Amino acid sequence: MSMNAIGSEGASGLGAFLPMQRIRTGASFLSLRGSRVSDSDVQTLTQAMQGDHCRVSQLDLSQNELSSAGVEKLRSVLGHDSIIERLWLGGNKLHDTGATRLAEVLQGNESLVALDVSSNQLGPDGCLRIAHALMYNPMLRELDLSDNQLGDEASGEISRYLGRLRNLQVVNVASCGLSAAGVLGFMAALQENGTLVRC
Repeated sequence: MSMNAIGSEGASGLGAFLPMQRIRTGASFLSLRGSRVSDSDVQTLTQAMQGDHCRVSQLDLSQNELSSAGVEKLRSVLGHDSIIERLWLGGNKLHDTGATRLAEVLQGNESLVALDVSSNQLGPDGCLRIAHALMYNPMLRELDLSDNQLGDEASGEISRYLGRLRNLQVVNVASCGLSAAGVLGFMAALQENGTLVRC
């Protein structure tokens, strides 16, 4: 369904449809990338995803119109008992307030293996908060922070947080305002975890 202008009407229809589906596999994928999904639409979708029959483990909400309010509505599907393993939120309008909300939502989440928050106009504080929240997720393997304003100052602390993740294999910090020294420092701190294969 990605890249369709489903908007609120389509999200409501999908919200009514999802609970009726018996998804038999453990790895179902719902892509609403670029579908004009708004903050209010997220609540409709997450309510539908909470049913016993709807087992969405990969959710793509990238390139929509989500802000911090939409992230808050993801709380019900990203909590302690979440089955979501991959979440794409890149290309939205989260800013640092949305990153703060996302960090709160992700506290205690142990199912997420991949998170994309690229191109969300996050500053150093927002990136720090997300990295700190993910520091306690033993499953995380991929993190995309690209095209946000991380900067050299925050990169050291973020890399120390992420360096504790023993399964982390990929971190994308392209176009994050890092100098050559910042990139080298970031990579050095992350390589201590022993599993990083790409930065």
